[in-house]
Amino acid sequence: MEVFVNSESIQLEANASITTLLQQLQMAGKKGMAVALNNKVIPAHKQEQTRLTNQDKITIIRAAQGG
Repeated sequence: MEVFVNSESIQLEANASITTLLQQLQMAGKKGMAVALNNKVIPAHKQEQTRLTNQDKITIIRAAQGG
């Protein structure tokens, strides 16, 4: 299936979870990250059970240090 991560097309296996996506992107377990699915924030403790469907739009935001 095809999903869009920060407007970039990504191919995933059917019935993949947000955690599966993050693992594929090598972002699983990283701190300071927020994930939204179709404009709704998904808390970290619900990412494994949240399944993606074709054409979903995922936004990943990472906090950055600086000053």
